[in-house]
Formats: sequence, structure tokens, C-alpha cells
Amino acid sequence: MTAKQNPIQQTQVCQIIGGSIGKLIARQKSGKIIEIGELLTSDLDENQYAIYQVQDVYYSTQMEQRTIELISGMQLENQESDEIEFFDSELRAYNIVQLKCLAIIEKQAENKFKIKTPKTIPNFFSNIYPINEKNLIFLKKPNRPLYFGKLRSGSKIFNRDVFLDADDVLSHHILFCATTGKGKSNFIKNILWNNIELDSNGILVLDAHDEYYGRGTKKGLKNHKNAKYFVSYYTNHNCPQGAKTFFINIADLKPSHFNAIGNFSDVQKEAMRFYYNLFFKDWISKIFDDETTDDLKEVQKETNLVLRRKLSQILSCTKKHGKLEFNDIFSLEKGQRIIQDIADELENGKSVIIDCSHFSGSIEMLVGSMIMEKIFWRYKNYSRNGQISNKPIISVVIEEAPRVIGRDVLQRGQNIFGTIAREGRKFKIGLIAITQLPSLIPREILANINTKVILGTEMQQEREAIISTTSQDLSDDSKNIASLNKGEAIISSCFVPFAIPIYCPLFEDVILKIKKNESKVKESVFGME
Repeated sequence: MTAKQNPIQQTQVCQIIGGSIGKLIARQKSGKIIEIGELLTSDLDENQYAIYQVQDVYYSTQMEQRTIELISGMQLENQESDEIEFFDSELRAYNIVQLKCLAIIEKQAENKFKIKTPKTIPNFFSNIYPINEKNLIFLKKPNRPLYFGKLRSGSKIFNRDVFLDADDVLSHHILFCATTGKGKSNFIKNILWNNIELDSNGILVLDAHDEYYGRGTKKGLKNHKNAKYFVSYYTNHNCPQGAKTFFINIADLKPSHFNAIGNFSDVQKEAMRFYYNLFFKDWISKIFDDETTDDLKEVQKETNLVLRRKLSQILSCTKKHGKLEFNDIFSLEKGQRIIQDIADELENGKSVIIDCSHFSGSIEMLVGSMIMEKIFWRYKNYSRNGQISNKPIISVVIEEAPRVIGRDVLQRGQNIFGTIAREGRKFKIGLIAITQLPSLIPREILANINTKVILGTEMQQEREAIISTTSQDLSDDSKNIASLNKGEAIISSCFVPFAIPIYCPLFEDVILKIKKNESKVKESVFGME
């Protein structure tokens, strides 16, 4: 096969001069600008073309180093440096581009394409061109599309939406990894917004910063046209119109819920299980009851005193006049059905947002543990009874995920989030984990998360942790990941043919555009009337 002019493109930007399948080497054409992460293409034959991604760009020259240093010195030191040139500069000094072939696209029929894994290399001197819209028509919209962003080539944004199948990615877990300020929350807002369009999948959001619903004039899920049908917002702080107050009855608490916190020794956990088995829903009250604890010989007094102290701190409770009093979201009387109601809403395909901005981290994880354990056992029973196929997928958004699925936490004992990470996909339950520090999460957990949205990550240790567990080989993408700007990301998933570079637009801009389009439709309909 000989190099030929690509009929779609206008001008080549580089030309293949060597390398291997995973590391092709090309010479950059003078006057052209090529970025790390940029997508390029070349024709292989009449029905096939290749898609490449730039891994690195560096200098090369036909001149000796001492000659280069002499020329530089003459330009720096000579006052008439503008007149100093060297012969055939464009031929003798140039850039080398390192490429990786992402995929081979084979046209089989009109609007029908087959995406193949590269197993050969292009010919010497094959011309490489910038990718354009016509090269991207193989990207199809799945049956149940979940929007992730716009396709990106380097810093260029294409008007080509990137969708993944919602049922696949949500049930098989998603990880968002990025340094602070790279746009993780913006990505989550966009995904939550677009999930509402599907009208079926339930998502529990433990909102640590009260940023997803949109209080007051802030934009959020409340601005969705279907919010009143598919969004529930719980808070116990200045409850706005349309929100629900959030209280949990301590009778709903079980010893297993505290596994997500990890502050209890094995002896203390055994003592809590003993109280629960003996007193069921009254087990916490009985721990604080002097008469009961004096009569129980199975639990040592020292263990009971430690349990009282720890539970008092976590639940913000004190005993006054022989009765437990709570200062936070827990109550002896209120919230008797709240866990049941939230589980029902999730099963009905709603997005449930819980304002955790006034909770401690322990309370946030305890609340999430209560709800997801309820969901997990409910769905496990559905699976056992053959009813799971008709149930919606349910996911939970966890910020600072190592708090519950970190290596140190799981070594102290299993919790419901670790169980979901390992077994949840079998029961249509998924995690949407957010972290800056994927290295703290065990490798086997990371490997079970089949879709990873990798934003700008500056620390090499964290890049290595995420790269080593991606569905595609990103071993040469470390520089690319480190150079990602705010909103830019790479999606690696077993549900995409290759790692896809994307850009997620600002959530507020997305809402503004949607509202403008809705206004135009209303004006058009009014005009017809």
C-alpha cells in the first residue's frame, strides 16, 4: 500500500517514518501545530481508515548539537540576530510526533462500520491528517444513551456528542478521578441531569456540599423540566419549597450500618450484634440503659462504656432524665419510614439527593450505608425470585470514595459499599465513585469499576494507579492525563472501542442552552396556533 492523498482532508500534518503498533513515529510538517491528545487519521485503503492519538511531541534535527548551540549563541548575542539564518531550516530542524493507533474503522455498508483493534502498521511515508466530522460517523447513539460530553481532539471540541449505554455503565460502576478543580462535580451534574431524561434509573446522591439540587438562584437538578416527577431532595437545614425534611429513626439502625464508618473494634462489633439480636429495634436504647447493661453478663462493662461514648459522638445523643435526646438527624419518634420511602423512590427511577453538608463524614456514610443496604438486600431477593430483570438500575454517588472503599477501611472489615463494588453488578446496583486518590482504593476494586472518567491528574502516583486498571492500555498516556485542562477527560471503558477524549461543557451553559431551545419550541407552537 502506498501513501496517498486522503480525499476527506486538505493538508497532511505529519508523515509516518517508523515505530511500532503502539508507538508510531511521524515527522511533523513545518508550520503545523500538533497537540498532545490530538486525534489524527490516515486512509489504509478505500474502505478502511485508522484513528491515531498523539502521545508526545519532541524536537529533532539533522544538525549536530554543537552546531545548534552555535546558532543559538549567534542569535542570542548578535544584535542583528534577525538576519542570521541557516540553510534549509525547515528540512533540517523539525518536530517528531509519537502516535498510538486507537482503532481501524472499516466501512461495511452505508452508515455501517466495524471498529477493529489495530494489528498492523501503516506503510512508510503514510500521510497523516487531522480528524474531522466525517471520520466520526462511526460513533453511534446507544439505545439508552447517557451523555458524557463532546468529543475532543487535543483542545479542539467537536460538535459530536459522546454517549454510553446507561444500563451498562451504571450497573458496572463509574469512577471519576481528578485533582481538585478539574471539574468532577460539573461532570456529575451533567450525568445526573441526563439520567433524568431516561425516566428509569434511580441514583442516590450523598451531597456533601449541597451543590446538586440547586438552592435559591443556583442552577441544579431542580431546574429540570421533569424534576417534580424524578427528583427528590432531602435536607434538615432551611428546607426550601418542594424539599423534604430528613430525620432517621434510630429503630432503623443496624450494627452492620456502622461497618462503613470503621471506628469499632471486633469486640465492640460483636457486642452491638449481641444487643441487636437480643433487643432488635431497641438495641441502641438498651446500650444506654443502666439497668439492662447491669443485668447482661455477656458484655463487659468496659466494652459497653466505650460503645456508649462512640455512639454518643456519632449519633449526637445524650441521656437526660432517663431518656435519650438527639441533636442531629436522628430521632426516637420522627423518620419512621424515611429509609423505606427513599428506597421506594430509587426503585421507581428517581434521583434522590440528600443534603449532607451539615453532617459529619461518619453520619454521611452511615446514612448511605442504611439506604444502600436496604436496596441491596431488596434487589438480591428480587434476583432470587426471578424479578430482577424488570427492576431499574440503582446507583449511589460517593464523594471521596476511599472513605468507604479504601484499602485501610476494607481491611478493618467489609461494608455495603465494598460489597456493591464486588457484587453489585449482578443485582443491577452500581457505584459512581469520585476521588482524587485512586491509589488508596484496592486494585481489585478499581478493576471491578469498568468505566473510568479520567480528568486532569497531576500526581504521578495517582495516574499510575488509574492507568494500571483501565479497560484500554493507557500506559503511554501519563503526559496526556497530566496535561488535561478543566472539563477535559478521557473515558476508558469496556463499553467503548477505545479510550475516548471528551470535553464536558459547563453545567450552567447546558441549562441555558436547553432553556433557550425550550423557549423557541414554545414560540413556534404559539405561532402555529
